[in-house]
Amino acid sequence: MGVKQWASRVGAGVAVAGLLAVSGAAPAQALSETGRKDCSAGGGYVGLQVEQQRYTDTMYYNVGGKTTKKPGLYKYGWDSGLRMTQTWTGSSTSLLLSGTYGYCYYPY
Repeated sequence: MGVKQWASRVGAGVAVAGLLAVSGAAPAQALSETGRKDCSAGGGYVGLQVEQQRYTDTMYYNVGGKTTKKPGLYKYGWDSGLRMTQTWTGSSTSLLLSGTYGYCYYPY
């Protein structure tokens, strides 16, 4: 076997070993988006919109310290019933950061 054949076989072996190592990767971790929303002007309430890419994932949302989970949805908007300024968090393994945000709503 020539040097070129040996080098190509070694290179192919290294490539296969690399692919096997990558396929044994750790499970995906949840992405999260956190912020504060001030709805004190006009007596507003704080809501949270969470959006994810995969229907099969579970999304978690939290406003004012209470975490709730919602499986089997692409998008969920939650009206918390809490006023003033609140901290919010939305998370999922396939979270869309552009579709996750706090908002103010006025039910009257």
